[in-house]
Amino acid sequence: MKRPLCVTGFTMLFALFLLCKANPKAIGAVCLAALIAFVVSLSVKSVRRDKTLPTAFLSIAVAGALLLSAGAQNAALSAYTEEKSVYVEGSLSDLPYRENGRYYYVLRTSRIGENEASQKVRLVSSAPLDLTPRDTFLGDVRMFRLGDSAQDDDILAYYRSTGLVLGAYPTGESRITRQTQNDLYALILSFRQSIVQTVLTALPGDCGALITGISLGAADELSGQATNAFRVSGVSHLLVVSGLHLTTWSMLLLMGLQKLGFRRRQCAVFGIGFVLLFVVLTGAAPSVVRAAVMLGVVYAADLFRREAEPLNSIGLALTGMLLVNPFAARSLSLLLSVFSTVGILLFAKPIEAFLNRPAKHLETHKILLRVYHFVTSVVSVTFAVTVCTLPIQLWAFGTFSLVSLPANLLLLTAGSACMVCGLLGAVFSLCGLLFLGNPLLFCAAGLSRYLLAVTGWFANSDFAVLPVNSAYAKLLLAAAFFAAAVFLLWKSPPKKLRRAVCVVLVGLFLFSNLAVYAFSERALRLTAVDVGDGVAVVLRCQGETVVLGAGGDYYADSEICAILSAYGATHIDALVLPASGDEYISAAKPVSDSLATETVYYAPELRAADLSFGEQKIPIDKTVLSLANGDLTVAVQSKGNYRYAEIRYGAFRALVSFSAGNNFQGDGASVLISAANTPQNIHPADFGLVVLSVADASTADFLSAYGGNVCTTAENGSISVLARPNGDFQYQRSV
Repeated sequence: MKRPLCVTGFTMLFALFLLCKANPKAIGAVCLAALIAFVVSLSVKSVRRDKTLPTAFLSIAVAGALLLSAGAQNAALSAYTEEKSVYVEGSLSDLPYRENGRYYYVLRTSRIGENEASQKVRLVSSAPLDLTPRDTFLGDVRMFRLGDSAQDDDILAYYRSTGLVLGAYPTGESRITRQTQNDLYALILSFRQSIVQTVLTALPGDCGALITGISLGAADELSGQATNAFRVSGVSHLLVVSGLHLTTWSMLLLMGLQKLGFRRRQCAVFGIGFVLLFVVLTGAAPSVVRAAVMLGVVYAADLFRREAEPLNSIGLALTGMLLVNPFAARSLSLLLSVFSTVGILLFAKPIEAFLNRPAKHLETHKILLRVYHFVTSVVSVTFAVTVCTLPIQLWAFGTFSLVSLPANLLLLTAGSACMVCGLLGAVFSLCGLLFLGNPLLFCAAGLSRYLLAVTGWFANSDFAVLPVNSAYAKLLLAAAFFAAAVFLLWKSPPKKLRRAVCVVLVGLFLFSNLAVYAFSERALRLTAVDVGDGVAVVLRCQGETVVLGAGGDYYADSEICAILSAYGATHIDALVLPASGDEYISAAKPVSDSLATETVYYAPELRAADLSFGEQKIPIDKTVLSLANGDLTVAVQSKGNYRYAEIRYGAFRALVSFSAGNNFQGDGASVLISAANTPQNIHPADFGLVVLSVADASTADFLSAYGGNVCTTAENGSISVLARPNGDFQYQRSV
């Protein structure tokens, strides 16, 4: 077996990814089956000699045992949540941040109650705390388990993947002792905070926030619209500190050391020290740790005069990280980082060599040749990364950026330059060398504005994002994996056959998804979003997007944004706020912060001055919206007890009720969507489909007694409807 660590690491990753949501009995059964398979594999001589299958089976058993152990430890933490108030001492584990008007502080505790305990706890406060990385927090808090109140298991999985299980909020008096933390981690974290504050003070707004995000991964101050623009453009990797950032700084460090006359082994020692410093300085995100382990192995190989094996290095990084936190297998940043690196290692050079063949005719034109090689290098890396991360994108986003290739060509070099200028400028400014720091920050500001302008332009372009969540996409992806497995088992497959299969699969994938997308864009797509007790309905037709109501529980904004992302929406054409109250408007600002909103239609009791979002603000007065070249109309009424929206698309009619005072008796619309307070005098049998947006499914019991097709978001999640102009429609329940 050539790469034992690679087999171990990736087997544990896949096993943990699949088992993270399983119950303990299922995990135990998998562990037992893996141990039996391990023993059986040892009894077969050829398999025992190869060692691959026994290693894989043993890795699965270890992964299951780790998951059971981590689950038991997390369950034991429930004892803290049963107390009404518990005393806590701790210091900052990461930089504080603000979100949705609340202040968050991730603490590493030294004491909980009467016992010494080292746990990560996310402290939530409605007012800012004067807490720095070198201070200690002491006070009584009420603890709760993060994600337990969420209806979506993915939210709980997210918190576990970050190593955060407990949340807390102050319940009594708290105090902060100054300058008590003098360990190296606190000093580095304090230095990181000083860099961030220096940049944000010199360059407020998205400009400075983008520089801190690219340089240190501290993108909390970056607006949702800017973050979404980077995602839509396919360059969100610039905001996640990973191998690109670490490699850039390491290359600059090595070049400087070599210029000063240091030898290779001496450079390796400095390199290992810098890698450790960089991990702490950037917050020790999974993608950074993975890159740090790989680069550390490379430096160690130089130090001990050995040759590093890249895939084994990735396996070593995965094994170590998963041993510490098995739930990290569901960390999106880790998965994207790992598979991006695998794609670059396996496919980037062959693709670049293929693209460079026509360059033989440019050998006499050195400048053109360099430009051509730069373009082919970026194209090959982008294509390799896109192919290998496509399954992750399907799982996490359900979308594919059609502008990723030109965006990377235009922004990759500028992003690296912005990172170097911004961080060096901040460091020089902190040291009092303003004559060096200010020019560098000025250059970083110009590059930052360029990045924001280009990503904003790409994000606002029509059809920048291609949804790839159809059944055809999943079937073709399965076919691609099957073909890859066949080629791996086939010892010497013909090169022409491999290339032909790759071209055909890629062509079919793009063509089928484009065809499905174009076909669905001609229809009306309507989704009643699962927001708990509230109303949020997303309409998408012929590239235009409307959101009717934007309220609900704490996670309403993330649910609405997830639907908009699945539809490939890059902006909101109209946002309708039919009434005041959290059940109608609580998620309006967070959603508008993520996607640019063109027009906001608001109820009479709301004031335009209180709405800080939307390019235009228009009060609702029997408003009729005409969209999709007049094919789609949305009539909105918001007066007194009558608050509803009527949607017409050809012969298809849908009603959205925002108030119990509406009277739809005998209406006969195709679809009725209602909030928790159902309209009076309705009979479900009069409608083709009745959807109740509620947190408790028992609310629908009295309706189902009358017959008809009644669905609740509490039981089924968001419910999507695909309607045709002839009145036909079909709906899908997304549990």
